[in-house]
Amino acid sequence: MSTPWAVLSLLFAYIFIVVVGQQLMKTRDAFNVKRILIIYNALLVMLSVYMLFEFILSVVGIPNFNYFCQGVEKNGEHPNLLRHAIVNWLFLISKIVEFFDTIFLIISKKSVSFLHAYHHVSVCVLWWIIVKWHPGGTRKHPNFEISLRIDNGRRSGGCDNEQRSILFTSNLTPTCSHWKWIELLHPKPGWIEMDPDTLWEQFLDVVTEAVEGANVRYEDIAALGISTQRGTFLNFDKHSGRPIHNFITWQDLRATELTENWNKSFTLKGLHLSAKALHFLSRRKQFLAASVINFSTQHVSVRLSWVLKNNNEMIKKASQGSVLFATVDTWLLWKLTKGQCHVTDYSNASSTGMFDPFVMCWSSLMTTFFEIPLSILPEVVDTSGKLCETHEDIFGGARIPVTALIADQQASVFGQCCFDVGDINLTMGTGSFININTGQYPHASVAGLYPLIGWKIGSEVTYLAEGNAAGIGTAIDWAGEIGFYEKDKVAETSKIASSIEDCNGVYFVPAFGGLQAPINDNKACTSMFGITPSTTKAHIVRAILESIAYRIYQLYTTVQEETQIPIISSLKVDGGVSKNDFVMQLLSTLTGQSIERPVQVEMSCLGAAFLAGLAAGVWKSRDELKAIRCSEKLFQPRHSLRDGHEINYEKWKEALARSRAWYS
Repeated sequence: MSTPWAVLSLLFAYIFIVVVGQQLMKTRDAFNVKRILIIYNALLVMLSVYMLFEFILSVVGIPNFNYFCQGVEKNGEHPNLLRHAIVNWLFLISKIVEFFDTIFLIISKKSVSFLHAYHHVSVCVLWWIIVKWHPGGTRKHPNFEISLRIDNGRRSGGCDNEQRSILFTSNLTPTCSHWKWIELLHPKPGWIEMDPDTLWEQFLDVVTEAVEGANVRYEDIAALGISTQRGTFLNFDKHSGRPIHNFITWQDLRATELTENWNKSFTLKGLHLSAKALHFLSRRKQFLAASVINFSTQHVSVRLSWVLKNNNEMIKKASQGSVLFATVDTWLLWKLTKGQCHVTDYSNASSTGMFDPFVMCWSSLMTTFFEIPLSILPEVVDTSGKLCETHEDIFGGARIPVTALIADQQASVFGQCCFDVGDINLTMGTGSFININTGQYPHASVAGLYPLIGWKIGSEVTYLAEGNAAGIGTAIDWAGEIGFYEKDKVAETSKIASSIEDCNGVYFVPAFGGLQAPINDNKACTSMFGITPSTTKAHIVRAILESIAYRIYQLYTTVQEETQIPIISSLKVDGGVSKNDFVMQLLSTLTGQSIERPVQVEMSCLGAAFLAGLAAGVWKSRDELKAIRCSEKLFQPRHSLRDGHEINYEKWKEALARSRAWYS
């Protein structure tokens, strides 16, 4: 019955029987159908009782079901909808069977009124329409959720901010996606900012466009999950809500001098000595990690300290107690709730350099060092749960539950389903990040790995150890800009590198942003070694791609050696560079691990969607998430080539050593 012709044929046959049957029975005696009617009615009663129970059982206990006035299910994915659809089809069949009501009247020579025949025809037509387009009957569970991602990654030929909104269904279908680019502002050399009002307006635009593009209502949204870039912040007036300054992004360098002064200060040297003494007495590794800590401009704490010392309006309002600090997620929630929520989640808080993941609160030590008032910092809430609802004025009267807040890298880890200790995710974009799940305990590193809170859901806290390599994606962009390949054909670099046997002794060091863990040298320079008259563009392209794999492999070995956590599952990758097959295959061979590239490489949005959906009841368990996550390609190590790659890796490390401490 996928087309109307079967039902229409039955209806024409029914009308023919009504008209012709009554004419034929005028000259015939009535049939005695009493016994048949008893059996017929008894069967219909039993069928009706069965259908009643099925109707009830398919809706009882479903969250958010409205027993008085329930909307139509637009895209049924809830498990009970199949059960409900089956009983609806059965109800349609029962309406066709009930045509025998009329036949029994005709052969009993009883009159058939127009209303009787109209009832049977209209109910059959209407119910076929219902089961054809809405077999689930009613919307027993809100089925759509919005995942919102704000990122500050580079595109080839530009340095713009991406704001993306994706509307997912519960089977992980991205129903509609919209994004906008926000221009980064450069008021002074080294200063990189975003306009908070523009960000808010475009936030509303991408959400509205996704909802309208999917042809759904705001009321259909089960949950809103927000993933934002880390390390970007502003301060605003808590009375008026007006920003005191633009967002200062994680790339901003205005606090470079302050950072260098801090790293050379007697205060920090005193901290190092105290930490060493505490480690000697307690043997706790977190004190050993504190004994080698140094600050960088990527730490929010340093840039916030600079603002508190150099922004006159900020100094005035801070003295009056009218300042509130906000990361990107904090600002969006403040706007979404019209000033009712001043919060951030644990993943974002742990990425600021002002939060102590070992004691799970804002660090009184760091805030005292940098003279940051604790009163301006937001409340820290769970990553996933019933966080708040949007104000009814924001989305046309709808109050959408916000059920997930998470930082972008942690969102990628969750989106890759790295739920178990030892699971590793590699995000390879402008910079590359390696995150290993360390379970219930934060990792105290002496090599420069950063202890982060991955997510906190109720009493469960999952920690990550993170290492990063800045400038990985920048190296590929740079190669295109100066003509080593056609810059609009990044995918071609993999074919170019594979077209030759080796790099002909050329080695490239990608240090556009210095060298992070385990080198930790912000004075290192980007460099290239081994160029000869026989060097071609292909050799240089291959050397650049090899350097990316080598740098990530260096991070991977650091993670292995420091955490001592066995790596059991395949490595998960995402980000633009992960689309390069040459880099992925080389990395798989070097690590000796299989590497899994997902169908959807936009993992930050997916992670926010997973967390939001779990809190809203769209998915019941993480096993469901693993079942619906799909891989696009699996790279297996080529063990026969590993020794040769290891030799080249050692030569590359020699080149890296010569690139250190270049800048004064």
